Amino acid sequence: MTDYTKTTNFAAKDSLPTGDAGKIIKGQDIDTEFTNIASSSTTKADLASPVFTGTPTVPNATTGTSSSQIANTAFVQQERAAERATAATLTNKTIDASNNTISNVDLTTDITGVLPLANGGTKSATESGARTNLGVAIGTDVLAYVAPGASGNVLASNGSSWYSAALPAATTEVAVYSSTGTNTTTYAVLTNMLSVTLTPASASSKFFVIGSISATCTGTATAARIYRGGSQLIFGQQTGASNFTASFSPCILDSPATTSSITYYLKLEPTSGGSFTTNGLGTFSLTVVEFK
Repeated sequence: MTDYTKTTNFAAKDSLPTGDAGKIIKGQDIDTEFTNIASSSTTKADLASPVFTGTPTVPNATTGTSSSQIANTAFVQQERAAERATAATLTNKTIDASNNTISNVDLTTDITGVLPLANGGTKSATESGARTNLGVAIGTDVLAYVAPGASGNVLASNGSSWYSAALPAATTEVAVYSSTGTNTTTYAVLTNMLSVTLTPASASSKFFVIGSISATCTGTATAARIYRGGSQLIFGQQTGASNFTASFSPCILDSPATTSSITYYLKLEPTSGGSFTTNGLGTFSLTVVEFK
């Protein structure tokens, strides 16, 4: 509301002498005053829903005031400052992260619960549960970490877990033993023609024993045989005549199941008693191949 200012000083007229023209109150004087009052009244602020212009001011309320008192901008600012300085708990609130920054958050104590897989979480509060949910369970989806150990080691398994192990020492998988001979004189009974003595590398070794005899004999029909020690392993080819020239090639795969020294023999023996004689012609050999 604009200030009302009087145009006519009516009180001053009272002190004027009688007959003074200025002492008279004219209608124009009254009209001017009413015009001034009307002008001021039209710019007043109504009691109901007033509309202010310019920069109206009101007294500043103290922090925390809660009443029908008018609040100015200073009160709003001081309330915001007080709110920031006071710890608060947000429940069922949405924070737009595009224009807000959340700081000083302790992920260990300030955040609880688990984040679903669809929202980038692991759906678990434990490491093992997280690995299972993400499909990287140790021992099922991925190989567990194994320390490398010494240089040159390789991964080995004991049937239930993996471990670092040194490469096994190089071994010979096959060993060959042999003995050969030639008829240079006349023999009677060749009961121990050739022999090979060896020590198996392991109890699981297998031995392929191969004999070869080429001779001309007279006397009783004979047969080629292979023995391990005193035990016959194979009764090989035999002749049906007393006088013959023949070749014999007995062979057998043997599994002695021992690590003790053993001897294999190649023999040319009578088939059923009697005797025979070689006439100095022929060759013979005994070869033993060990498979480790």
